[in-house]
Amino acid sequence: MTDGCKRKTTPGSPDAQKLAKRAKNHSDEESLHAFQRLLDFSDLPEPTSIRQRFDDIGSALLHDFLIVVRTPLGSDKVPDFVETKLQIMEIELYFWDSTCHRDPFTHGSQEQRAAGQWYFHRTPRRSDDSTQTLISTSGYRGGTRKGLDLTISTVKPTKSPYFPSSSSQPDGSEKKAYGGVLLRTLRDLNSGKIISGPSLLVDHILLLSGAHKISDLVQDHWGNDINAFKSPSVGESKTHMFLCPASTTNPKPHIYKSPRIGLDLSHPGTTASLSHPRVEFISQPYRYFVNPEKLMANGRAQTLLGVLPHKELSGLKDKTLNVYMAEYQTGLNGKAKLEEFVGARGKGISSSPTKYMKLMGCIEALKSVKRDDGDGPRANRIEKDNEKQTN
Repeated sequence: MTDGCKRKTTPGSPDAQKLAKRAKNHSDEESLHAFQRLLDFSDLPEPTSIRQRFDDIGSALLHDFLIVVRTPLGSDKVPDFVETKLQIMEIELYFWDSTCHRDPFTHGSQEQRAAGQWYFHRTPRRSDDSTQTLISTSGYRGGTRKGLDLTISTVKPTKSPYFPSSSSQPDGSEKKAYGGVLLRTLRDLNSGKIISGPSLLVDHILLLSGAHKISDLVQDHWGNDINAFKSPSVGESKTHMFLCPASTTNPKPHIYKSPRIGLDLSHPGTTASLSHPRVEFISQPYRYFVNPEKLMANGRAQTLLGVLPHKELSGLKDKTLNVYMAEYQTGLNGKAKLEEFVGARGKGISSSPTKYMKLMGCIEALKSVKRDDGDGPRANRIEKDNEKQTN
C-alpha cells in the first residue's frame, strides 16, 4: 500500500465513530471557547454593548448549553460515575461597572472578580450606600435565601484552557467590574423534573452531589475548584459540575425577557428619581426565560411583562390577568407617584404583584416622558417633584 492510499471507512465502523467523536469534541471545545469569551466584559465600553452581551449570553445558555453534575460511584480502584444533565430555563444577569453600568443590585463577592466561576451567594452586609451592594467574605446564604451564579467580569481566570496565560488579574489599576448570571430555573433531563427558584435549585444540586450544605460541596466535594468549565479527567473520582454544549437538534424555544424578580426600592438611600441607580435598574429586562407557562412558581408579574402583548402566554387566569393589567395601566396613566414605592413604603413590593405592576407602569410612564421631552422642562419638573415629595 502506498503512502497516498487511505483505508476507506464506512458509516458506523469503529474508525468512522472515532472520527465523528473527535470532530464533535473539537466542535465542543470551540463552543466552550467562544462562550467563555462572552463572559469577559473587559472590551465593553458602554451600556448598549453590555446589554447586547447579556442577550448573547442569554441565548447561549438557554439554547446551546447544559449543566452537568458528575458524581462518582464505587471505589477509587474501580471508578464509576453518574451524570445528571440540567437544562437552563430561566436566568437573570447582574453586572456592576464603575464607569458605565452601576447596577446596585449586583453582588460584589470575591468569587465574582473573575469570569467563568461558580459563585454561591454569600450573606450581604448592611450598607448606607444605596448605589452598591456589599457582600460578606465569610458564610454562604442558607435557608430559602440560597443562590448560584455563573460569574462574569473584566478579569479572566488565573488558569483556563480557553484564555491565554497572560490573562489579566486585579492589581488595583483596572476599573472595578464584576457580576453574575443567576440561575433561576433548571430542568433535570434525567427525571424530567423542573426545579424553579434559586434556593430550590441549589438544594437540587446539593442532593445530586451528595452534599449536606454548600460549604461541604465547595470544600470537600470540589476541593475549592469553582471553575465552571473544567470537565473531569479520565479516572478522576471527585464530584464535578460544569457547562457543556447541548447536543439536541430539537427546535429552539423562544426566549423572553423581563425585569428581574425580588427587587425593590426600599433602601433608605433611594430617591424617587429616574437617575437613581435603583430606579434605573429595577425595570431593566435582564431576566431571560423560555416556556413561560411552566414558570408559575415565582415572578408571575415579571413573566407577564415579559410576554406582552401576548398576555395569554403568561399562564395566568383571566381574572388575575385583568387585575394585574389594570394596575399596570394605572401606573402608565400617571395615576401613581414614584415616591409611593420608595424607602419604607417600598418594602415588600416585589412580593405583591399588583403593587409591582403599578410601579412598573409608573416607571415606564416617567421614561416615556423623558424620551419624548429629553432633558426638557417637563421631564425636569417631574423629577424635581418626585424628589421633593420623597424628602
